[in-house]
Amino acid sequence: MKECKDSNNTKGMMFTERLTKLRQARGWTKKEFSMQIGKTQQTVGKWENGTNAPTFKDLVKLVELFGVTSDYLLGLSDSPSKYAYPPFNDDKEEYVGEMFKHLDEGNQDATVDFIENRLDNQHISKEIREKDHRKQIVVGQGERPTKRVSIYARVSSQGFELSEVPVDCLDYPVPIPVHDIAFKVAGDSLEPSFFDDEVIFVIKDSILRTGDISIVQINSRFFVMKVGQNRENGDILLNSLNSDEAPITLSEKDDFSIFGKIVLM
Repeated sequence: MKECKDSNNTKGMMFTERLTKLRQARGWTKKEFSMQIGKTQQTVGKWENGTNAPTFKDLVKLVELFGVTSDYLLGLSDSPSKYAYPPFNDDKEEYVGEMFKHLDEGNQDATVDFIENRLDNQHISKEIREKDHRKQIVVGQGERPTKRVSIYARVSSQGFELSEVPVDCLDYPVPIPVHDIAFKVAGDSLEPSFFDDEVIFVIKDSILRTGDISIVQINSRFFVMKVGQNRENGDILLNSLNSDEAPITLSEKDDFSIFGKIVLM
């Protein structure tokens, strides 16, 4: 004989699961999470294992911290946003088309203008960078002063290992952006975002934000990834800059941490 499911218990399980996923997506340990929310590690541990629930005041803090709705966090809604968007799928063109249908005429026109502008910028940027990116490191032109930059890895979409000592040194035209560490692109797997031999500067940051191009560590290797979010379930997606490679959805088994984000110039 089947028993009736306890809907409150199901929602409670969804809360613990979603809270855990949101914390892990930001690369926080329970200790780091407790510091962010201003609670003890034991308290957040009880939230995640379902033995205790946050107060209304704490729930408001969680909503503000993770940028989701309370309904989503409590399992009352499958959309992390307060707005009703079409369900997300892996076909970006189809998804954007569905989103476009929800815009009024004025916003549709503005969206078309924005896309055309982005395409123009992309074409112009690609042409300039293809011609000039190697000149960034050429010394002796007499036009711009340079400064010595240490390179700690050669990166590609397939991942890379971080060296404790510089693997290369080069003279880079000033001004050099504020950064903590610099890498050099190897090959064309990150095009059109970054080209072969291009220098990328990284600021160490432990928080993932949608739209950031970040350096993340997954199971001992480092990767260049663009941060996205699955609107259907709120999972953080790590998208390769190589369009031929599928996004990575993190699991609890993954040894994951956030190294930093790339300074876009």
